[in-house]
Amino acid sequence: MPTMSSILKSVRVHMHFPEPQKQCSCHLNDPPPWTGEIHGLSQALLSETPIMKAFWWLVMVVCIMCGTVTTTLVILEYVDGPTATSTTIRLVRMFSVFIPGRPQ
Repeated sequence: MPTMSSILKSVRVHMHFPEPQKQCSCHLNDPPPWTGEIHGLSQALLSETPIMKAFWWLVMVVCIMCGTVTTTLVILEYVDGPTATSTTIRLVRMFSVFIPGRPQ
């Protein structure tokens, strides 16, 4: 009686695989993945004219400055004084629940 391994050896499938590539040809001109981490970095590095490079570097500097100022203000406001949240609990006799599709 034939075994499973003998059946598999007799029915071999030969497949042709293309040569391995480091990168798909459709992605050869894509910017590196790390350039998407900072807004405008890929545009600044890949811009062709000096005016566009200057514009995108300016955008990045403004974004970094705004982020720094906002973070500083939040930290100063937190350190300035304690924050407290007050809640009021009210007891109700009946809690209304509306379920669509069911008569009330």
